Amino acid sequence: MSDSLESIHGHRSNAERVLSEEEHNCLYSPDTQERQQLSVFKQNQFECGLMSNYVGKQYIDNSSDDARSIPDYFINNLSVQYSLKLKNLKSIDFRVLVNNIFDVKYVSNGYVWYTYYLDGNRENDLRFFPQAGINFLAGITFKF
Repeated sequence: MSDSLESIHGHRSNAERVLSEEEHNCLYSPDTQERQQLSVFKQNQFECGLMSNYVGKQYIDNSSDDARSIPDYFINNLSVQYSLKLKNLKSIDFRVLVNNIFDVKYVSNGYVWYTYYLDGNRENDLRFFPQAGINFLAGITFKF
């Protein structure tokens, strides 16, 4: 990544500064991202699993300024599936997903609407996209 130029508009003046490669992280690129899937219970045609997702802090611009970042988050989802074997079909699979089972309040994306200086203080007008709390998804799959 090469150096980049940051422009800041002030109430009475405008400013620019060069951010060196060492000074900034790539926007929307968390340092850590981990996923795991664990089959909690599996017997005959019944299966239950837990899926977890951790995403580290992300910057919403190339300044690497903590005031313009998305906090890290950790969510868990639960999956339950039952397969019914039939004569004329391979199976009918019933599946229920419970997403964000601990109802974590988090945002996964955002942007800087505007940033400026007012009386020597930097002001950031940030916009975020909050994600769904606990939610459910059900499905049926017919296998021929």
